[in-house]
This record gives sequence, structure tokens and C-alpha cells, in this order.
Amino acid sequence: MWPLQMRGVLRLGRATDLWPKTAALSVLLAMAVPGLVLLAMGRVDLMVYTVGGSTCALYGHNLPYAARARALACVVLGMAASNGVGLATAAATSSTAIRVAVAALLAAALKLVCETPRIGPPGNVIFTFVAAGCAFFPQRLTDIPATSRSPLPRRCSPGWCA
Repeated sequence: MWPLQMRGVLRLGRATDLWPKTAALSVLLAMAVPGLVLLAMGRVDLMVYTVGGSTCALYGHNLPYAARARALACVVLGMAASNGVGLATAAATSSTAIRVAVAALLAAALKLVCETPRIGPPGNVIFTFVAAGCAFFPQRLTDIPATSRSPLPRRCSPGWCA
């Protein structure tokens, strides 16, 4: 067994030359379209669900089209699952300490899941940010099934189109 390298665990991976420009424009487009629609409908409270899906556009810009499709499918499923855990935690408890503990465990799990296949920049940072935010989002247990089912198609489309 080889010793674990702790320095690499705490360091963010290097971004490609193309990544900052195209990814930022993709996320801007993927957030602007659903955000403006929700604003026009007067439902800005639903923006937390579209932010998670829109940030999926950050991943896979350095991959060929078919590989990007597979990577984005995994990213969307991972984002939906991590947001589901965060929302369930927010609905189940009002204790800040428990929410922080769940967010920390979720961050560790997401780090492991993103580093194993070397998903590339930004790695687990966006997953962790959005899921930890969902852990502190006001939520009721009765709303969890509806939000778990409905955002998945909406999450996929903005990230894929951008």
C-alpha cells in the first residue's frame, strides 16, 4: 500500500487555456435564460433549483462532444443527488451543527467522487457549494418528492444547450 499524498487532496486542479472563457459564457447563458423566465413569472424563489443545473455547464468543455454528453449526464445526476441530500437535510433538521456536519460529509464524498474519474475543473467545488447551500435552504419534508422529480429535466437542458 502506498502512502496517501495529502497535498494533492487540498489543491485545485489546473484549468485548461480554453476553460475560463467558454465555461463562463456557458454558465452565464444557462443561468440567464431560466432566471429571466422565473423573474418574469414572479417565481424567483425557485432560482435555487436552476442554479444547480446551470452550473453543470462548467464541466466537460475540454472533451469531445460524445464524451461531454456522457460526462454531463453524470454531472447532472450527481448534482441532483447532492442537492437532494442537502434539501432533505434542510427539511429534516433545524440544527445548524447537523447541517454543517452533513455538508462536510457531503463535501468529502463529492471530493472522492470527482477525483476518482478526474472530472476536471472545477471538480467538486461547484457540487459542494450548491449542495451546502441547499442544506441551509428553507424546505419542508412534504416538498422533497416534488423537487426531487421536477428539477432533473430542467437541470439537464440549460447545461446541455450551453
